[in-house]
Amino acid sequence: LLSEGITTKFDIPFYVIVMAAAAIGLGTFFGGWRIIKTMAVKITQLKPYQGFAAETGGATILAVLAHAGIPASTTHGISGAIMGAGSVRRLTAVRWGIGKRIVWAWIITIPASAGMSFAVMWIVSRIPPKWLEMGAVWIYGFGVALLIAVAIFGLIKKGARRWLNVGVVIQPSEIMKIAMPLMLAWYFQKREGIQNTWDYAVAAIILAIPVFLIARQPDLGTALLVFAAGLYVIILAGLPWKWILPVIVLGVVGILLLIIFGSTICAQDVVWPFVHNYQKRSEEHTSELQSRETI
Repeated sequence: LLSEGITTKFDIPFYVIVMAAAAIGLGTFFGGWRIIKTMAVKITQLKPYQGFAAETGGATILAVLAHAGIPASTTHGISGAIMGAGSVRRLTAVRWGIGKRIVWAWIITIPASAGMSFAVMWIVSRIPPKWLEMGAVWIYGFGVALLIAVAIFGLIKKGARRWLNVGVVIQPSEIMKIAMPLMLAWYFQKREGIQNTWDYAVAAIILAIPVFLIARQPDLGTALLVFAAGLYVIILAGLPWKWILPVIVLGVVGILLLIIFGSTICAQDVVWPFVHNYQKRSEEHTSELQSRETI
């Protein structure tokens, strides 16, 4: 915002804070379990007092580095602290092979991400905006058509129908991560200066169609990402806050209810029709953990 001259001082707008916090919170809520499982179980088995020691040690190091003005990664700090806390018991208590893979991932991720981002940005910057505008509807329509094809004769793997064999196996839901914001941006650009309440209703329908098709595969994670990508465009197009705040309140209440009643709604005898493919059932039991993650 500052570099583009939109604002003359470094003052982060409230909606940016809300969207950033929502993105971080949703990412942790839906994907945090895998990270926790790796850090607290796969690297080493942490007891509560070891977890306390690791958190305290990691926080102390980060505080010292921040005070000294040295940039540091919280992920690196806490990972090293967990390995240190586990190795106090005995060195063999830490699975150093996993730690080695994590370190290599750190080393490779930064240059790989930078290179990929540079390549994508360079290619996109060479595409005339008019081409993107003309292609928005076609890309969106093509993506929705592929999602319908997945629903009819898509490949089923691990209980989910997400893939399509067109000579090579593809996952069409990934297309919508780009197509959704592009389509909504095209729509609101066409309605600029004359948009009204009904335009937001049309935008909601444009957003709801692929989100529903992706969610019923089921692929709730990708559905949420596509929903968020489209929702942010609608908000930035001028969606009134009086419509946004009730949804935020309902979302917070819903998450709290899921946390409070999680043991009940994920019990072995409870089957959720919408996500039944994720509830790995056998003749004797249901995977409660899988059900809880899904809900």
